[in-house]
Amino acid sequence: MKKRGLSEVITSLIIILLVLVAIGIVWIVTKNILNESSEKIMIEPLTNDIKIDEAKVGLLTANVKITRTQGDANMTSLKFVVNGKNPYTYEEKNPSLFQLESKTYTIPINTTDITSISVAPIFGKTIGIEKTKNIQLDYNTDSISNYWNFNSESNAKGAFMNGAKIILDSERGEVLSLDNNSQQWVNVLDEPTLNVPAQNFTLSVWIKTSFPGVHLTPTDTNTYALIISKFLDSSPHTGYGIWMQNGTMRIQINNISNNPGISYNYNKFTNIYINDSKWHFLAMVSNGTELVPYIDGAEVISTRVNNTAYSSITNISNSAPFCIGQRCSSRKYYFNGSIDDISLFSRALTPQEIQQLYNSQK
Repeated sequence: MKKRGLSEVITSLIIILLVLVAIGIVWIVTKNILNESSEKIMIEPLTNDIKIDEAKVGLLTANVKITRTQGDANMTSLKFVVNGKNPYTYEEKNPSLFQLESKTYTIPINTTDITSISVAPIFGKTIGIEKTKNIQLDYNTDSISNYWNFNSESNAKGAFMNGAKIILDSERGEVLSLDNNSQQWVNVLDEPTLNVPAQNFTLSVWIKTSFPGVHLTPTDTNTYALIISKFLDSSPHTGYGIWMQNGTMRIQINNISNNPGISYNYNKFTNIYINDSKWHFLAMVSNGTELVPYIDGAEVISTRVNNTAYSSITNISNSAPFCIGQRCSSRKYYFNGSIDDISLFSRALTPQEIQQLYNSQK
């Protein structure tokens, strides 16, 4: 009985020992699985990484090239932060960017003075590491022929005449200031990018009038003030321009004439008074069908001055300078006030793009 009892005790101990060993093995396996899963969870956001190769910014859009360096987690979106005067975010859903793949994303521009763009990958509810890239100005992005923001005289790409200068405006920052009593203006010499297709271009500018002045006062009648002019001084006065007459906006394109002494011009008047010492956004769009004026982002009603058909205006190229604040001719018509953000596009912007340009620059 004593031997049998001892044997049973030993057997029980062996069973208990085996159970403990089995539990230990199960624990070790389970622990390794948990550790591997935890490690994977911790490493996954780091291994699902991106880098920004370049960020090229125009006036309407930005092209951001991104490379996914590693990782195969499902990227559900990319979050862009545009850092500028008024920072904003933009989300690209379902970016379809796979491991070691590079792709360029086009995002809308809704602000000015952009310095950098930040991008963060999003995996469901998890946000990856945000990366930032300083921007590169590339106005070819939007078919921009020329752009002046007047942050410095060098940005004007021309000669400041008779004391024309850049001042600090309380609403817009640095702007061009012109005094018509001193006959101030900016002279930009002719170059190929200033000659745009007659029926496929856009010209826009911000202005704020100041009065009294020699050629522009609140009570003037039938008076002119040239804002932007690229017209030949001699007939046929080929070119294009935006100016004010009687305190309202006027736009014009003049064709190359096959008959000496005859100017084929097409111009329009608006009836909205803008000689009010307030900032206004003005644009003219030649879209292949019509010459359209815009004020403060919206198309405005206009009246055609003569019987010239728009379709007959096919070539407005010339060798005249691009003049800011006067006509650059024997009839000067100096502008009195401030000018900012002149944009010349070698294509017709859509009404939506005009609204976007207005919103981003105001």
